[in-house]
Amino acid sequence: MKNKRKIICWAVLGALLLCAAVVLALTRGRDPEPAISPNAPASAPKEPADPTALPVETSRPPESTAPTEMPSTGRPAASTDPEPSGETTIAPEKTEPPQATTAPTSPIEVPPETEPTGGASSISLPYEIPDTGLVVAKVAAYDGIFLEDGSNEEITGVAAMVLTNTADTAVEFAGITLTAGTETWEFRASAIPAGATVVVQEANRTHFRETAYGDCKADVATLPELEMSSDQVEVTEHGGNSLTVTNLTGASIPVVRVFYKYYLEDMDAYVGGIAYTAKVENLEAGASVQITPTHYASGSSRVVMVRTYDGQ
Repeated sequence: MKNKRKIICWAVLGALLLCAAVVLALTRGRDPEPAISPNAPASAPKEPADPTALPVETSRPPESTAPTEMPSTGRPAASTDPEPSGETTIAPEKTEPPQATTAPTSPIEVPPETEPTGGASSISLPYEIPDTGLVVAKVAAYDGIFLEDGSNEEITGVAAMVLTNTADTAVEFAGITLTAGTETWEFRASAIPAGATVVVQEANRTHFRETAYGDCKADVATLPELEMSSDQVEVTEHGGNSLTVTNLTGASIPVVRVFYKYYLEDMDAYVGGIAYTAKVENLEAGASVQITPTHYASGSSRVVMVRTYDGQ
């Protein structure tokens, strides 16, 4: 009886061991579940929908798309780019109503006295330019609007020259160069009455800096006076930035040109070397025409010269 029980126990134990072996074999035959690595994506990255929006490679920085040079600021159109007075001072050729004119309001900023850099000056201010009657009273920084090319763009710290015509004759045009340290500053002015003062901005918008002045020269064209053609034409301010031009003669005048400049009462000076012009064509005998010249500001502009022409 005991032997029979032992046989049964051994049989049961053998069956259990066989089952365990089968389970172990099945378990070893399966691959384990992969763990989600913090450094790997849970799923493969998707292809970008837009092929132009591919990510930038991280092996090198993206190439810069910024321009390697400052963009050129081209000169304005001829209608707003006045030149020296006379036949070459013509700026705006048309008299259609322009956008609202902003007169200059910021006077020249006079810097505190400091010791100039760049060595001793060959000239000192005020300085009379030889054989011209022009006196450079001072050179300083100017904040306000840029007038010399008709753009009226805001500027800060641009060099400006306070220039007085001490001669008995008018200046039709003056081109002035001033050696400032290692730089050459250029100033251009037109239609300056005798005895008048004008604030001229540096033509290339060069910023003012304290430095020694080495030389100052000028090419000047003069007139006995700035004609007003008062026996032929009358020009009156009409208000609202406009002028009325009247033909006083008994014949048609082919062309009338009106020259004007900005003027600041508190400085008793013209502002901007430039002289703007407005053109009237075929003004009939005794007729009047109202014009709204570009850059003319009632109360802040003055007519300095009026010329009539037989042709264009």
